[in-house]
Amino acid sequence: MAFLFLTVKQGLLGLPEMHVGSNHSTAYALNWYQDRSPAVLPQAWVLSVPLYVYRALWLAFSLLKWLRWGWHSINEKALWLAPDKPSRKTKALLEKGAQTEQGSE
Repeated sequence: MAFLFLTVKQGLLGLPEMHVGSNHSTAYALNWYQDRSPAVLPQAWVLSVPLYVYRALWLAFSLLKWLRWGWHSINEKALWLAPDKPSRKTKALLEKGAQTEQGSE
């Protein structure tokens, strides 16, 4: 029992020697890191433009996208030709769907 008492007193209740010695630390004050920066810190800068510049860029890119879409639409045959007639299978499925809708009402 005496050894148990001495162990608890020395290890848990006392101040154990942790051998802290780096970065000018002590058992009471730990210095976790040391700054490594030059004497003069670098300055931050921001490039800012008015909002209408962003809107003009958006409009330019959108216009290019719309023109490309329009060109592809014109070059496809679907723009000025009549749509293809549905196949027999498609007609049968459409008729079957219409019949089931009428039957459920």
